[in-house]
Amino acid sequence: MSSTNHNRSLLSRCGNWVLNHPLAVLLIVAILTFFAGRYAASHLSIDTDTQDMIAPDAPFQQNRRHFEKAFAQDMHTLLLVIESDTPELTKAATKRLGRLLNADKTHFDSVYIPSENDFFHQNGLLYLNPTDLLALPTPPRRCSRPVRTRFPSICGSVCRPPPARPWPIIRVPQPTRCHCSPC
Repeated sequence: MSSTNHNRSLLSRCGNWVLNHPLAVLLIVAILTFFAGRYAASHLSIDTDTQDMIAPDAPFQQNRRHFEKAFAQDMHTLLLVIESDTPELTKAATKRLGRLLNADKTHFDSVYIPSENDFFHQNGLLYLNPTDLLALPTPPRRCSRPVRTRFPSICGSVCRPPPARPWPIIRVPQPTRCHCSPC
């Protein structure tokens, strides 16, 4: 029982001293906090690099390094996808964003908008699946005589039919011509 009384006596004396000397307690706590912060700043660090968190010899890490080596020119490429309610709003937003990013030469080397490319305008249907091509309002049709070019284009294999007319047209049978503009 005497050890319990002795512990209570020691704790009550410490409590009384803390209550009677608040400035000394604050000074001691401030000094301890300063040294603890200094120790933490010089000895503790956080590494947030995911490459260091994961084993460098993991198979996907090796694949990533091979990919970065093969496509080094694309490592600092930023891809933006712009969506809106209508195609017109999307096109306007894309052009405006392209102008703004082109003006900022300190952060962006170049801006490429695929839909503003002449090749895309001429050969854009090449990117569609054949089922999507047939779902167009005026589906393309096969040319009777394919046009041979050095680079394949939509006219090499598929052409649009002539525009529909509300009146009947009587024609003498002759070979079907391609009605695409490049042909």
